[in-house]
Amino acid sequence: MLSNLKAALALVCLLVFTVDALRASSMEDLMKRRRMLYRKRDLPRVPMRREVPVQWTTLPIDHWGNYQGTFQNRYWYNATYYQSGGPVFLFDVGESNAEPFGGQLELDGDDIHLSVMRLAKRYNGVAIVWEHRYYGESLPFPVNENTTKEQWQFHTVEQALEDVVYFAQRFSFPHPDQRTASYRPHPSSTPWIFIGGSYPGIRAAYLRIRNPETIYASWSSSAPVEAQIDMSSYWQAAERALPRNCSNDWIAVTKYFDKVFTDGSDQEVHDLRVRIVTAEFTGPGGNTTMLEELGYLREVDNFNVSKLAYYLMDPLGNFQNNGIPPVLTFCDVMETRNGTGPAYSKGLATRFNVTVALDAFLIGISETDPNTFAIASPPVTDDADTLAWHYQYCTEFGFFQGANPHNNRSIQSQFLTQADIEQDCLGSFPAGAVPPEPRVKVLNDAYGGWYMNPTHVFFTNGQIDPWRTLSIASFEENAPKRVGITAIPTCYTAPNESFYFGIVYRGETHVKDLYSPLTEPVEPFYTSLALFQMALDEWLPCFSSKN
Repeated sequence: MLSNLKAALALVCLLVFTVDALRASSMEDLMKRRRMLYRKRDLPRVPMRREVPVQWTTLPIDHWGNYQGTFQNRYWYNATYYQSGGPVFLFDVGESNAEPFGGQLELDGDDIHLSVMRLAKRYNGVAIVWEHRYYGESLPFPVNENTTKEQWQFHTVEQALEDVVYFAQRFSFPHPDQRTASYRPHPSSTPWIFIGGSYPGIRAAYLRIRNPETIYASWSSSAPVEAQIDMSSYWQAAERALPRNCSNDWIAVTKYFDKVFTDGSDQEVHDLRVRIVTAEFTGPGGNTTMLEELGYLREVDNFNVSKLAYYLMDPLGNFQNNGIPPVLTFCDVMETRNGTGPAYSKGLATRFNVTVALDAFLIGISETDPNTFAIASPPVTDDADTLAWHYQYCTEFGFFQGANPHNNRSIQSQFLTQADIEQDCLGSFPAGAVPPEPRVKVLNDAYGGWYMNPTHVFFTNGQIDPWRTLSIASFEENAPKRVGITAIPTCYTAPNESFYFGIVYRGETHVKDLYSPLTEPVEPFYTSLALFQMALDEWLPCFSSKN
């Protein structure tokens, strides 16, 4: 199982291998890559600072008592700005090792601003970075290919939510004014504020609904709150964001690919396979060194149709985090045929035919530097974290990003199917460890999905983030199409069900507002921080008066 995850890179979840990783692999390794994997959020590259020491808390493995046993869960805190009565701000890292954030828990770290510290300073509070069970070193059991069905069963949304509640009720720290005294900011007397993006953003909303007596307010960034098995909308969102000439040609090439591999002769299939493999492993300027050294053309017929379909998605790279600019580099090369001709507004397939578009597409693949599509920051997760997230979407969330056979503008091959992902889930874990299909209805019935309407929750999203399609800000065909408002709801009052309190950032992608580089300030970080602070200015006095 785990050997098939070696190619997966970090983040809440993307279904395409990076070009640089693929091109650097040996043939043997490539032949092991049999499926698409969700890439989690690409966390910012931050140094492991040691000024903020790691803390450990003891948690039950099973909060409902059917299994006896405990484990040690990691967290970090900074009480530098704390004054009596100040709130607790908990930043949840979610489906990744939390150490980079924990070690950076200062007002301004070496590389980034963290929203949690900005809030702690403004409100004289405590800042906490929390590591989710089954990730990093917060392990009820070792996570690897030998993890059993019995050990996996405690890796659930409800167990992890209860971890936060259990911790909040017991958290204590030396009071800054009395260093030897232990101070306990219990949720009954201290407002706890939960902050998270992507999967932790889902948790931020869930906890406010599930445990309002514990979590007083939440900031939920880029949260796909609608659990859904079919998430073909992911790639539909990417297609919508592309220039029309580029997407038109991409669609035409994809349809041609599917037609050849469905109805083409053996020779047509072989020829197209050769052309795609050649383009994939040829570098800019016609550099065929890797193609020749690794003998890819001798093995070309071993490249199955799914692998070739992945290669056609290479130019999207890490779209959910990097957005449009890297893809535009590929589009420019394709539409101008590497600078040898003019671009046409409706694309090459419309102006000429699909053969011309295919030629140009493959030129774009080979002539675009693969580093263009690489992740900006090296991943901070490892194989165990990837496997743990794999288990969560296979059991509860779905988020299967296979092709939609009814979408006439699909840039994703119909050979990348939902059924293949389901089979991969069943084959990646011990028998009976995952259900025949994810139990998405359980979560949506419990929390409302994109119909949820909690009080004291601030929702933020990027306009072109593919995960927005399952967020409260979704405008997909089957979504409620709610409208974001920035007028702050009064205490304990939810907006009208047609609205939500939050903002969508024009042209932005995934989780762009919870942290910001020091050298390249990110506008959504400051805008979201300001609006959430205005909301807390409205909501926090109500906590004081109520208690």
